[in-house]
Amino acid sequence: MRTSEVFLIPMSFHISLSLLFLIFHIICAPVFAQQERFPFVAEAITDRVHVRAGQSENFESLYRLDRGTKIVVLDKQYSWYKVKLSVAAKSFISSKYVQSGDGQLGTISGTRVNVRAGKGINHSILGQLTKGDRVTILEEFDGWVRIAPIRESYGWVKENFIVFKSKDVALYKPIVLKVKKPVVPVKVEIAPAVEPQEIFLDVKEIVEVKDEKVQKVEEKQEYFVAVMGYLKKTGAKKYTLLINNRLKYYVDGNAEILDQFLDYQVTVEGSVQDKAQLSDVPKTMFISKIELVL
Repeated sequence: MRTSEVFLIPMSFHISLSLLFLIFHIICAPVFAQQERFPFVAEAITDRVHVRAGQSENFESLYRLDRGTKIVVLDKQYSWYKVKLSVAAKSFISSKYVQSGDGQLGTISGTRVNVRAGKGINHSILGQLTKGDRVTILEEFDGWVRIAPIRESYGWVKENFIVFKSKDVALYKPIVLKVKKPVVPVKVEIAPAVEPQEIFLDVKEIVEVKDEKVQKVEEKQEYFVAVMGYLKKTGAKKYTLLINNRLKYYVDGNAEILDQFLDYQVTVEGSVQDKAQLSDVPKTMFISKIELVL
């Protein structure tokens, strides 16, 4: 009769194995926990990473990330990360429910207005707006307007395309151009005995002249603008923004930074001295913020 062999494992081996598991848990667990503690900043590990309107590849692509692009992760469901949307994301509402105001700002006139991932009611719903909400209008189409993503709308990225970068969400910031507000030259009429002179004043300031007469300076109204277009350079120091292949704005900002965005589609925010969008004559925009459209 054949007897089975029995191998005895020393007790010390069991203890050593258990100790290894314990050490692994102590060292690695905090790392895994940190990565899944929301929110955090993640980074795309490849090019053309789709940010979608839902947790499936069947949903629309709102925009794409290039390798190294950072994004804020807010949550996770199954194998999909819920992320904060960039201004490059597709975000549309029906033009019937928005009233244009000064600059590129609009006011919602309807109730429960759906924000969609495309121009049409067949596209996915990203969020809802209600009467009185303010939006930034980026582009206008036949029956639809593209707006900057609202705070309550999100995108989704497959987990294997982004990696943890930092738990400090404050590190994630769009490229911002800090431009000192220019002093506007204003012509002032003074007493006949004195020649006209050009002075530099802040907006709405009052000037006192030699004959002790106080005259009110013409008020210069500024308007906030947020638009999307192609940044071009027409001369040594002349930057322009083309919208629908038409010159719309001259751009004033930091040349070293603007040069990085030449010939690319960008979204910009800034101010102009009058309602440039109501005139065919290009106006100068003083840039405060610029982002690349992916």
